[in-house]
Amino acid sequence: MPLCLPSVIIRITMNMAGIILTAAGLGFLGLGAQPPEPEWGAMISSGRTYMMECWWS
Repeated sequence: MPLCLPSVIIRITMNMAGIILTAAGLGFLGLGAQPPEPEWGAMISSGRTYMMECWWS
């Protein structure tokens, strides 16, 4: 077990980026947490209407 622990920690750390991107993508598509919960994908999706008008902000 002591020899496996560093490998497991590295594997989990490397997978975190994929997990975060998957959660944000599902939120963008409307399949994530519902509106009272803050979520990156949902926030990007709601701000999508202002991208052409206020691109500098």
